[in-house]
Amino acid sequence: MMRVCAAAALLPVCLQAAVIRGVVVENLMGRPLARAIVVLQPVGSTAASERTARANGMGGFEFESLPAGAYILRASRKGFMSSEYGQKRWNSAGTPVVVEESETAFVNMRLLRYSAITGRIVDQNDIGLPDQEIVAYRLRTPAEVAVRARTDDRGRYRLYGLEPGTYTVRTAAQQYIEDSYLPTFPAATEKLPEARTVDLFAEQQADGVDVRPVAGSLCSIAVEARSFPPGAVIRLTLASEMGRTTVLGTAYQFTGLAPGTYDVYAETNAQPGDNAPAAYQRIAVSHDTKVTLLAETPIPVVIASAPDGDSGRMWFRHKDLAGTGETFTAALVHGRAAIPAGRWEVMLQPPAGYYVSSVMGTGGPQGRADGWNEIVGRGYIRFSVAAGPGGVRGTVRNSGDAVAGAPVYLEGWDGPSRKRVGELKTTRTDMRGVYSFDGLAPGEYRVLSTFEYSAPEAETMGEAATEVTVDAQAAKTQDLDLYVIR
Repeated sequence: MMRVCAAAALLPVCLQAAVIRGVVVENLMGRPLARAIVVLQPVGSTAASERTARANGMGGFEFESLPAGAYILRASRKGFMSSEYGQKRWNSAGTPVVVEESETAFVNMRLLRYSAITGRIVDQNDIGLPDQEIVAYRLRTPAEVAVRARTDDRGRYRLYGLEPGTYTVRTAAQQYIEDSYLPTFPAATEKLPEARTVDLFAEQQADGVDVRPVAGSLCSIAVEARSFPPGAVIRLTLASEMGRTTVLGTAYQFTGLAPGTYDVYAETNAQPGDNAPAAYQRIAVSHDTKVTLLAETPIPVVIASAPDGDSGRMWFRHKDLAGTGETFTAALVHGRAAIPAGRWEVMLQPPAGYYVSSVMGTGGPQGRADGWNEIVGRGYIRFSVAAGPGGVRGTVRNSGDAVAGAPVYLEGWDGPSRKRVGELKTTRTDMRGVYSFDGLAPGEYRVLSTFEYSAPEAETMGEAATEVTVDAQAAKTQDLDLYVIR
């Protein structure tokens, strides 16, 4: 009898649970995408946890026994761009699926294929060059390596897995017995500003992007790392405006290089931030060159006026000719840490209840103290923190109605330099349309709520965002109108 009562008591709860079902298909033909992965993420105050499901042979999936609320659905499968339900475009934010108690919702999710670039690499007689490496670059500052490929026996290539955007391609340097070729862009030029570019849309294949490499003399850079701990595993990295190459070893000769400027550095295989030695040098190359890198002691980082115990975390990343690299994190012990010698960008995440108030050190602050700050070579970096950060909160409305699950973006803004400070912060409104950002350093910010973009660039924020000034120890109220492109 006790078991029957318990089951009967649970029955109403089960009957009130919501269900979200759907199917994942490819965009053009609507064919089911079996084995696609679907992630369900609750929004705001929805009392649920994140779940994952895999589509069956017909592309179908189901999430059952859900509390009433709002959910974001994201689907992905290899070879396709991941997508959130309700996206207007490939780079828009998804719209939440709102379900009431005992309700069943059905959604159709369409995945777009990546774009591609094809063409041939030929010699001066239009004969295809086999096994020639070619690289696609996304046109940013500096250019960003997207994908690499090699030509087949007739010099044909296909660079795939590209998101929509503006690209160019470049052949890698090639040394043959009888001749050598410089890295070359389409239009037979070695200079990026003169290269032919390609504007790719979703699921587009741009054909006929042929390259005829320019013959010329190549250079080499022989690098040797010295004075490192015996037995240490050394990583040697060569960086230019067109990317990075990393090898393991205390000595290596980088060959097939075009004349130009390069960054070269040596680091141990330890996690950066483990107080390990390193070396860095920037060189201009016009002929075969030898470089000796002598290990240097790490750059100390000190947090002044830090509270006892938790001192926060430090984020840092390479800032070389190839742009910014992978971001690393290091815990601060008694307000201190260290990063390898070199050229870095460093940002402090202060402990809860504090904000970064100032920064000093080699290279000097590059804007606001709470953003990324560059440090070069030897020296030190010293952060100061203060108690009582500010915040921004408010309600997002569309035509007067509160919007649940709306994306809200916040960027720190440095007016004099016209640059974004730190990283773009993102949240979503709760079921009442309320958003909140806490732990902010005093200063200028721009805030935007929109489904039109999933990670708006600074230029987009400048066109549509609302400017707000944050003060210490205060929460600024800033209601927002949902930005919609009409």
